[in-house]
Amino acid sequence: MNRFPNLNFAHSRAEARKNRLLIIAVLGLVLGVEWGYSAWQFQDAEGERRRLESDLYRLQKRLKQPAEVAPSKEVNLRLVAARNMVNSLSIPWEELLSALEKAHGGKVVVESIRPNVEGRKVEIGVRAIGFSEVSGFIRRLSATGVLERVMLVSETSGIDAKSSSRFVISASWGERK
Repeated sequence: MNRFPNLNFAHSRAEARKNRLLIIAVLGLVLGVEWGYSAWQFQDAEGERRRLESDLYRLQKRLKQPAEVAPSKEVNLRLVAARNMVNSLSIPWEELLSALEKAHGGKVVVESIRPNVEGRKVEIGVRAIGFSEVSGFIRRLSATGVLERVMLVSETSGIDAKSSSRFVISASWGERK
């Protein structure tokens, strides 16, 4: 009996061939298992990608804004009326009317008040016999401090010297305090 291990792995040609085939078979088995595992991971990742894409599509579909529907004429009229109401609430009516009362000298008749909310301006239509009454009215209106840049915009003369003329005065108001 041999007490030393046999260090010659190639005992014979047949045995060396058998060892080579065994090594090739083991390598083939390992590579096959790895390839199968990789294919299984690829299929799993592909399924996950398809699932995520379908979730993304559903979320994008939910988040898309619906097509805007043009409002009807009745709704447009209501919107305009509501906008006008909100705009009229932002006009400082109390201060404006108080300033007109303070500036009124008795010889000037205020016929119309046309506010423009966007421009923060007001056009005041007045009637008076002479220009001196209107110029005094403009000075007193400026002195109230409620209206700024008070100026005469137009004048329509009366038929004769005793009839009244129509004047249009423009002014703007500042921020409410």
